[in-house]
Amino acid sequence: MVPPDPGVLWDLWVGQRYDPVVARLGRFLTDVVDVKAVFAYPNTVVQAGDGPAVLVKPYYTAGTELSVRVSEKAE
Repeated sequence: MVPPDPGVLWDLWVGQRYDPVVARLGRFLTDVVDVKAVFAYPNTVVQAGDGPAVLVKPYYTAGTELSVRVSEKAE
């Protein structure tokens, strides 16, 4: 795993190596109108090896897709 760079936004996809068919990780088809406002996940502090700890925040985009924001950990 590559250590996260602070301030980076990750959009997550799943697929086999060298296969052009990939799927968005965490995309849910639901009848909830505003998934972003309804479903929330807690912030998590992640320590990547000897690097600085970072704050990881999973969230839903306006398009109902799961993304992860990585930022410097607040002291």
